[in-house]
Amino acid sequence: PAPPAEAMSGSDSESDYSEELGVGDAFGRLSNSLGKMCLGLLAFPAALFVLGWNENHYVCEDKRILHAEAKATVVGCNARNVTNTYAFFSCPIDPASMNEFQPCTFNGGKYTCDGSVVFRAPSAEQVVEMYQCHEQCKTETHKNHLGQNVKTRRCTYSPDWYKQEIQSSEFHAPAQTVAMGCPGFEQARGNPRFPDNLDPGRTQDFSSTLVTEGPTPGAGGYTLNKDLVMDLRPNAPVDLTPFAGNFTGPQASAPAWTRPLNVDRTNLAVRGMYLETCGGEAGYSLGCVRISYKMNPATAASVIALVTSAGRTQPAEVPGSWGCGPSHMQAISGSLMSKEELIQELHHRNDMLTWIVRVLGAVCACAAVCCCLEPIAAAAHVLGDFLNFCPCGGFLDDAVAGMVDSAIWLIGCNVGFACSLFVISAVWIAMRPVWGLVMLAVGCCCCVGAGGTMMACRKPKKNLPPTQHPPNQYPQYPPQPYEAGYPPQFQPGQPPYGQPQYGQPQYGQPQYG
Repeated sequence: PAPPAEAMSGSDSESDYSEELGVGDAFGRLSNSLGKMCLGLLAFPAALFVLGWNENHYVCEDKRILHAEAKATVVGCNARNVTNTYAFFSCPIDPASMNEFQPCTFNGGKYTCDGSVVFRAPSAEQVVEMYQCHEQCKTETHKNHLGQNVKTRRCTYSPDWYKQEIQSSEFHAPAQTVAMGCPGFEQARGNPRFPDNLDPGRTQDFSSTLVTEGPTPGAGGYTLNKDLVMDLRPNAPVDLTPFAGNFTGPQASAPAWTRPLNVDRTNLAVRGMYLETCGGEAGYSLGCVRISYKMNPATAASVIALVTSAGRTQPAEVPGSWGCGPSHMQAISGSLMSKEELIQELHHRNDMLTWIVRVLGAVCACAAVCCCLEPIAAAAHVLGDFLNFCPCGGFLDDAVAGMVDSAIWLIGCNVGFACSLFVISAVWIAMRPVWGLVMLAVGCCCCVGAGGTMMACRKPKKNLPPTQHPPNQYPQYPPQPYEAGYPPQFQPGQPPYGQPQYGQPQYGQPQYG
């Protein structure tokens, strides 16, 4: 078991807290590794499937964009003359068709509609945050005087704005230590809860429909369907300064703020882009709440869609093709532009989404392979834990764990990226055989070229004359003396070439002597 926790001495801040962790049990480490392995076995095929789907989606979306470029007809802003037409139009949006947003639009009807903040937009977003204390912990490993590894959990505490409630009851340090980094933590008995009439975090809402303006007053415009409107996401902050006079909340000279259970115009104040329950010169304390809003600033719409009767829009049908079934197509951009500019923007969106999924999918595939090999890493760490009991065993623990972890990550990255590239190339061969085969041929040529380069760079052996041999291949003997009258290849007492040792010389052989 781990020894009791103690506050760290000599830390960078008085709010720092540390506790020494006991040696992890081998059974728990191995069981966790088996769980990770099962997760990896599920995540690996899922990542490859997403990569394959992404490539298919890219090609099919590209075909839909090309179909829109070829078939969509450019029309004007008068919808009365357009019926059952696959059309492109770029027209201003009628402000009266936009929804009216205010705090009571969000929060599930818990906030009273008092008209304190009102604005019109295609879409809007509310963000509710609270000033809370946050714990950040990390595990550090250092060596003691015996050279053994000792693990320590170190936690720091600091306040900041967060969109979700932080459970301070799960903090590791006692309240007195937390309060050194988060003033007021003890008095508040932890992080306070959000106001009862606000929904924490992000909440979005969209106009039910939008209508474009005609070329002249009274001329009919186009009615944009809900799916087109939902593509106009809120992305610009709302300046709340014009509404400052509608709030009478605490000012900078107000006394210490008391946390409200509900917020309204009487305890909120406008400060820049935020509605705040405290702040100014008094500063922020735990439990302060701030509200901000975003909107889509579009005042015009450029649309590709099928225009039916009365200027209503709906997705246009796109016929199926090789690898892509029949589908529908409609697109919108929140500004005035030409058809060519919208087509170019759609291609850019498709490229960006495809590359994001490619990178994330390949990284997930690599991580999944590493999870599959996690039992090997766990076994190495268990072995390292046993070695750590020996004097200077921490160095052996680091060496074993480091080598195994490096090998696993190297294998995981190679296998993950290789399988990802194989899936991507396979889909391209299936979807666009010409391009896929060209890429495969280029890859094969690169491999052949690399192999040929390696063969050409090898050092060739020297061609030696037949009568010569490389040095030291045969043993060298010192020259032997011979008597005069005998050729060098014969010695006294040896029969001549072709003559037996005993008997007469063969026919045609000379007699020496």
